[in-house]
Amino acid sequence: GKCQSVVNNAKCVLQLIHDETTKDNSATPPPIPPPHGYFDRYLWSFVGGSPQLNTWASAKDIPTETDIAIEMSKDMKRRGFKFVGPKICYSLMQSCGLIIDHPKGTPEWEAARKGLATRGVSNGGGGE
Repeated sequence: GKCQSVVNNAKCVLQLIHDETTKDNSATPPPIPPPHGYFDRYLWSFVGGSPQLNTWASAKDIPTETDIAIEMSKDMKRRGFKFVGPKICYSLMQSCGLIIDHPKGTPEWEAARKGLATRGVSNGGGGE
């Protein structure tokens, strides 16, 4: 009925906003000033330049956002990026390998830990 129409229209509007901001963000990204200079350096600066291997006990413990994601979101918005809330930023950090969120002890977590150790990275993120 009427309520479903309103919900569908709201979803369409949100999708249009998302599509437009995605185009805006990718077409001409806002400049990243020194010392970063490059977007990858800028992103890595939020985790100290090394992947953060978290130690969550189970998948249900993995957050959807963290203080670092909130900080990144605020900074990106300040620089002119759009549609970059903390959850989006945390997902970005996960997908780019800045944050490794496999539950501790799983084969994926062990592989990440060994991979980081061979690169001389021995840090822990959040969790437990």
